[in-house]
Amino acid sequence: MDYQLLTALLKNLLHTDVLALKNAEQLSPLAAYADRYCYNRTLQPLFTLEALTRHVKNAEAGRIYRLKDPFGISINIFRHENHIFLLGPYVTHEFRKALVESVLSKAGYSVSTLNSLRLYYSSMPLVSSVTIGETVAGCLKSLGDATADYPVISVDALIPADVKAQETAEETYDYSVIYKRYGQENRFTHAIESGDLEALNSAYRELLTGNVGSRRYVNAIYQNPMVGCAILRTLARKAAERGGASFIDINEITQRASQKTLSAKSLHDLENANNEMLRELTLAVKKNRETLGAYSMPIRKAMEHIRQNLGQNISLDRLREYAGLSETYLSALFKKETGVTISEYVAGQRCREAAELLTGTEMPIQDIGNHVGYSDNNYFVKVFKKQLGMTPSAYRKSRIQG
Repeated sequence: MDYQLLTALLKNLLHTDVLALKNAEQLSPLAAYADRYCYNRTLQPLFTLEALTRHVKNAEAGRIYRLKDPFGISINIFRHENHIFLLGPYVTHEFRKALVESVLSKAGYSVSTLNSLRLYYSSMPLVSSVTIGETVAGCLKSLGDATADYPVISVDALIPADVKAQETAEETYDYSVIYKRYGQENRFTHAIESGDLEALNSAYRELLTGNVGSRRYVNAIYQNPMVGCAILRTLARKAAERGGASFIDINEITQRASQKTLSAKSLHDLENANNEMLRELTLAVKKNRETLGAYSMPIRKAMEHIRQNLGQNISLDRLREYAGLSETYLSALFKKETGVTISEYVAGQRCREAAELLTGTEMPIQDIGNHVGYSDNNYFVKVFKKQLGMTPSAYRKSRIQG
């Protein structure tokens, strides 16, 4: 059987961590697994290295052993021939505060432990134990074991009544790792918000390589590539929005990234899609700052609406709604910040677009006028001449000759 393929299938279908051991004597990876996922030896006796080693060595083929701690966090173990697999940890229901407080109280832990345990619990994927059993059996059958059944046998951990707390909440969970993670995310979003590509590259590398995978920061959910990409897109698009990039540009860039993410065939494809998205968002902020940085946010929004609707009828009522100001105040503020009226600005933008079409295409002049928002060709010629000092035909001729 192709056990490498089996491991990949289980990871992708169940979205849980999967530890594959070639035999029951591989204690080194098992020790690392226990160190990573055992939140507390007193509260999780089944997740200690000693208990996991015992269950791995005693596991019988054809069964799935579900080790469940008092909070409902589970690890599944099954054997196929000499290979042993550990699936999880995972949870089957959302965090239950009353249950957790009861367990902590009986074991002698204070309420301060509750928050760290909530963080630990919520980092786990939410999976049905029945789904795990069916998925394991289905994968084994698909890979050649036609007799695979694999019923699930539950092994619950009970904490003896005389057991007292052996670890403090501080020893159980190191919050500084979370603070570090937020610091990395803040540097990352600030780089996008500032339109600084060099800072972005540095902050993004730090975010990817930060020590957030230790036993003190269990992040199984964040390690899922699709979840990670979604979080990254959200962080990046909000940073670009705060940086002043066009909402339309932000949406187009992140939608295109989503398309590439869904069609990605490898982690390399996902990485390329993320890198391209981050670069484009940062450049969109930079461009906006270079062209519109001198204007207030309402005026930027008005200019953005004009740019996106250049060929349509641009009403003052719609414009003031988009900018969030009254018509009178918007008109006065626009003239104050730009030195021109809104209608003059619209005319200038339309004529600049028309000028590019006159030199870059062979479109008839009347079609160009229609394209940029002037259905009356005579009026288009008049406005163009006022803006650029010559008629559209003269402008095209001068550029061709030049």
